[in-house]
Amino acid sequence: MKIGLHLLILLVLVISVGCGKSAGSFEADTFSDKDMCIRKKEDLNAVICYGMSRAKAEEVAGSETGSNMGIADYPDGVRIFYRDDTVAGMALFEGSQGIYQTARGAELGMLLDDIKKLYGEKYKLDTGERNLDYAYDTATQKFLSTAEAGMKTQGESQSIYLFSGLFKGEDHTAESLFLVDRKMAIFMN
Repeated sequence: MKIGLHLLILLVLVISVGCGKSAGSFEADTFSDKDMCIRKKEDLNAVICYGMSRAKAEEVAGSETGSNMGIADYPDGVRIFYRDDTVAGMALFEGSQGIYQTARGAELGMLLDDIKKLYGEKYKLDTGERNLDYAYDTATQKFLSTAEAGMKTQGESQSIYLFSGLFKGEDHTAESLFLVDRKMAIFMN
C-alpha cells in the first residue's frame, strides 16, 4: 500500500513539474530558431516555420490567393516569403487575428506592452513608438543593435532573424507582425 501511495505521489510530482513549462514556452529577452514560426491557434501542430519547404507550408496555409516575386498571400491574412521554394519569412495581417499567432503567442489585436512581455525589453530596437523590432544573429547567437545589423553584408544578412511588429491607434494594437531573415527583408531575396 505504501509503495502504491509513493508511486502516486511521484507520478503527481512528475506531471506537475512537466506541466509547469510546455515545450512551446519561451523566456523574454531570448531568441532561437523556435521563434521563427507561426501557428494556428486551434491546432498548435499546424505550424509554418522558417526553412520549411513551400509544399509543407502550404499544407498549413492552404492555397495561395496571390503572389509576386517570391511573396505569396494566403487565406486568413498570412503572407509567406520564399527563397528557392523555402520559407524565408512570414507575416500576419488583417484576417489572421484569432486564427494565427507567432510561436510565442503574439497575434494581431494584442497591445504593444503585451507583446513586449513575450519578447522582452532588453534587446528591442529603437525604431519608433509604433514599431517593435528585434534583430538576432544566429551565427553569433546574440541580439544586434540597429547599427550592428546594418553593417552586415547581404550574405551575412541571411543569418539575422528579425521580429517586427507594427502598431496602430492610441492603445497601440498590433496591425501586422513579421518574422523574416534580414536578407529577405532588405534585399528581397
